[in-house]
Amino acid sequence: MSNDVLLLAFDCLDQRSAPLKDAIASARTVAKFFDLQMRAVSVLSPDQIGWPDDFTGPWKEEFEKKGRIAFTQFLRKNGAYRNLESEILFQPYRSRNENVSTLVQTAERKKAKAITVFTHVRGANRIAYPGGFVSTLIHRSGAPVLAINARSPSLRNMRRIMLATDLQVPSRKTFLNLIPFAKKAKAEITLVHVLPSFMNLSLFSSAALAGGWENVEVFFEVERKNAREIAQSWQEEAEKSGIKCQHVLLHDSAAISQSLLKFSSKIKADLVVVSEKTGPFASVVLGSVTRDLLSSSDIPVLIFPGDRR
Repeated sequence: MSNDVLLLAFDCLDQRSAPLKDAIASARTVAKFFDLQMRAVSVLSPDQIGWPDDFTGPWKEEFEKKGRIAFTQFLRKNGAYRNLESEILFQPYRSRNENVSTLVQTAERKKAKAITVFTHVRGANRIAYPGGFVSTLIHRSGAPVLAINARSPSLRNMRRIMLATDLQVPSRKTFLNLIPFAKKAKAEITLVHVLPSFMNLSLFSSAALAGGWENVEVFFEVERKNAREIAQSWQEEAEKSGIKCQHVLLHDSAAISQSLLKFSSKIKADLVVVSEKTGPFASVVLGSVTRDLLSSSDIPVLIFPGDRR
C-alpha cells in the first residue's frame, strides 16, 4: 500500500444523514483499487449546532471536546472506527466558505490524491446544487472529489470506469489524469460522448443563422466525424499506456445527464468520471451535466478539477 491518501470528509453531527456503512465500504473499494490510504476528517463549526455566533475562548475548548466524542461515536456507528486514522477539523466561524477552506487546506497538508464526500440524494438535502457544500468544495479543491451516494449499495469492484467527456481541451486534462488511476486499478476505460441533438435550442439558433436545415445536417455530420477522430486518438493513447479502452458516441435526444446515467447502467460501470466544467454545458459553479450526475447517480462520481487559469 502506498502513502497516497484518500480523505473522507464527514459531517458527524448531521443526524438526518442516511447510514454510511455501504458508502464507506464503497470508499474502501475505491481506495483499495487506486492504492490509497483512507483518512477520515470532520469539519466542526458553530452553525452545525445552531450557535448564533463564532466560537472563541472556553466555548471553543468545550465544543471541540464534544466534537471529538461525537466523531468517534459516528465512526463506530458506521463501522469505520477501527484501522482508520481520524481528525477533527475545528473551524470557529459561521461560514460555509471557511468550512470548505479548512477541508481543502487539510487535503493539501495531507497531500490527498482525492477527497471523498457523501451525498444524500432522493431526499430533502439535495447538496449538489450551486452554492452547496459539495459544489463549493469541487470548485475550490485542487484534488479530485469523489462523490458517493449514501443510499446506494456498496461498490465491490473496479472493473470499468466510464469517462463522460465533451472531448474538448479541458476534458483532455481529466483524461490524462485518469490514466494513472485506471492503471493502478487495472480497470477498463469507456470514453462516452453525447453528440448534440436537434433538441438543443442553441443549435436551432445556429441553424437559422447558418441558412436552414440543410446546413444543420452538415453540421451534425462534421460533429460526428470530429468526435470519432478525437475519441479514437484518446483511445489509442490509453492503450499505449497498457489500459483497455473503448469509445462510444451516443445519439440519444434525451437530456445529456440522463443519457450518461442510462449508458453507465447498461455497461455496468463501477465509477463515472467527469470534469468540473464541461465546455458548452458549463454553468455558474458546476457544469449542469456534472451537477445532474451528482444528484442522480447510484454509482460513485469522481470529479476532476477544471482549468483554473
